[in-house]
This record gives sequence, C-alpha cells and structure tokens, in this order.
Amino acid sequence: MNAELKPIRTPAEQALAAEIEAVRAKFSGARTLAKLREKAAASFLESGLPHRRIEEWKYTDLRALMREAAPLAPPPDAGAIKAAKTLDPFPGIAARRLVLVNGAFVPELSDLKALESGLTVLPLARALAEGHKLTEKIGAIAPDTYDAALALNTAFLNDGIIIALAEGAKIEKPIYIIHCHVGPSPVATFARALILLGASARATLIESHVGPNGVGYQANSALELYAGDDSELDFVRLQAEGDTALHLSTLLAEIGARTKFSLHPVTTGAALSRLSVLLRFAGEGTEGKLAAANLLRGRQHADTTLVVDHASPGCSSRERPEDRRENGDARAPVERNRRVRQQAGARNFRRRRAMRPRRDLGRARPEPAVLFPRARHSARTGGSAAHSILRRRGAGHDIP
Repeated sequence: MNAELKPIRTPAEQALAAEIEAVRAKFSGARTLAKLREKAAASFLESGLPHRRIEEWKYTDLRALMREAAPLAPPPDAGAIKAAKTLDPFPGIAARRLVLVNGAFVPELSDLKALESGLTVLPLARALAEGHKLTEKIGAIAPDTYDAALALNTAFLNDGIIIALAEGAKIEKPIYIIHCHVGPSPVATFARALILLGASARATLIESHVGPNGVGYQANSALELYAGDDSELDFVRLQAEGDTALHLSTLLAEIGARTKFSLHPVTTGAALSRLSVLLRFAGEGTEGKLAAANLLRGRQHADTTLVVDHASPGCSSRERPEDRRENGDARAPVERNRRVRQQAGARNFRRRRAMRPRRDLGRARPEPAVLFPRARHSARTGGSAAHSILRRRGAGHDIP
C-alpha cells in the first residue's frame, strides 16, 4: 500500500488557502481572467510559499519569515479615505495623482478631470466588471518559474488601475500612482496595475507605497507594463511602507523596439520586502537603465531580483549598484540575471564584470563573468543607488 504524501502547510499557507477558497466565486471578470485566477490559485495551493531551497528565493525564506497571513482588507470607508489624504510622500510634485487605499482604487482622491489627449485611466474593478477589452492584456507576461508573490496577487486579482497611452501621446505631467495603507489592524492587499504605452508615446510614471508604523499589514502589488516601439518611459518607484509591514511587489515589462526605459526603485520601508523585476526587450535597439537605492536601518530585509531578457538584437541594459545602511543588521540582497537569446547578435556577448556577494549583509566583491548564447547570466550585489532621488527624499535618513 502506498501512502499519499501531503505537504505540511504553515499557518500562513493554511490561511491563504482558506481566503482563496472564500473569494473564488466573488470576483468579476471574463472567462479568460477567471481561468488565469484559477491557474494562479492552483499553483499556490500546490507549491505554497517559497523557501530558501528555491533558487530565486534563496535570500528570502518567505515560508519561514511569514508566520501569519493577514485577512483581506475590506473596501475603504469614509474614515480610511480621509486618513489617506495625508499620506502622500511627494506632496510638492505637480502630477496627476491616482490613489489606491488598502488595495482599492478611490476615484474621489484621484485626479481624473481633463485627461490629456491620448490618456485613458480606468479603475480595474470597473473594467473587470464591464469586460473591458484592455483587461485581455492582464497576465500575458509571465516568469519562467513559479513565483508565489505573483501567483497570490493574480489569485486575488480584483482591483487596481489601468493606464493607457495612445500611439504618439506625449504626457508632460507625471502620472503618479499612490498605494496607501490606513487603519490600525493588519490586513492584506493585492493591487494590480496595467500600464500600456502606444508606439512613440512618452510619459513619466511615479509609484509610491506608504503606510503607518507599528501595523503588521501585508501589501502585495503587481504592475504589468507594455511599451510600444519608439516610446519613452521614466519610472520612479518609492517603497516607504511602515516599519513592521510585509511588502511583496512584482514588475513585469515588455519593451518594444528602440524604446528608452529607465527604472528608479527606492526602498526605505517595511520590515521585509521583495521587489521582483522582469524586463523583456522584445524589439531591436532598446535601451534600459536601472538606478536603484536601498536605504535601510535596524534589521530591515530588502530583497531585489532583476531579470533582463534580451530577446532581440542590439539592446543594452545598465545598472548602478550601491546601497546605504544607517545602522544595525539590515540586509539588501540583489540578484541580477541577464538572458541573451541566440538571435540577439554577437554584440551582446561581451565580457562583463559581475558582482557576487559575500555573506556579510550583501556587501560585494567583483568577479569576472562571461555571457554566452542561451546561457543564463547571473550577478548578485548588495544594492543600488539613484542619487538624484535620494536627495529629493531622505525618508528620515541623513543624506549628504
């Protein structure tokens, strides 16, 4: 007789599984989206939370670190909406603000009047309920391997925002998405954003994540980005969650030919955070730049994983590594993987100097690495810095 072996679930995994079962029949959307949710839910129920034996999560044993799963956040009430008005970390920036409170889009806090020509902004919940055509793009980009954070975000996908720029649209005012957590109780949020740039469109996107200290809330966000040929996008991202929060975030981007894309993620908050970035260069001559920063203190843990897929020839990507720790035993591991396809051309197969970590808090020493066709290039370093952004906002740190 063969006994059936069942994995032992942690309390957090059990609570998440129960939440998935509770919401399965409640969420709206087309049949294809329902299948996407079901697939994501099934993958999580089978694989659970990641642990250190999984290569992509070896620096962040989420199965051990996430002791409990917070309940799903209810829709924000009038008190929550009022409290969110004071949480903008960039109040002085002239931008088109689009506000989500506890994972739900709030039109009354958002600037939806007099949209520029070629700019479309839709609450995701409404678009799902109406079966809007743009929702068909959700889930089209996916990592090669199972990702628990993305699977959970997709399983609970129900609200967020859609931003679309028509072909040739030039949006001068920055588009600013603010994710606010409010309230004294730990809750879980799963916000989704879909950003679509038509060919030759140009914009600046800002995204911030903020919340109160002393509340162990759990924020899980995902952003899907599609940039058409010859477009330009500057993306500035600030993660300034509360000091006991858990923050999981995923950025999936497909970048067209001759597009200029720059990403500036800054991490200052949350007790435990992870940012997973997948950039796919789908057209020739694309330029990608990453200038990121970790400003940590105490025992904060901020994990960043970057995968750049050079699927087309003549593309380039650059990263600027550095991080700052004020004091304590903060950790900021960063893993960078660059994939170069066979057809991408020999110009990408050049000798590089890679950064591989020591075991002391992610501090790095250089070692040479070589890129080959069809080979996965891995580089790890202790962090990155975007100096211009740091000078604008120190988040309480003394920045020269």
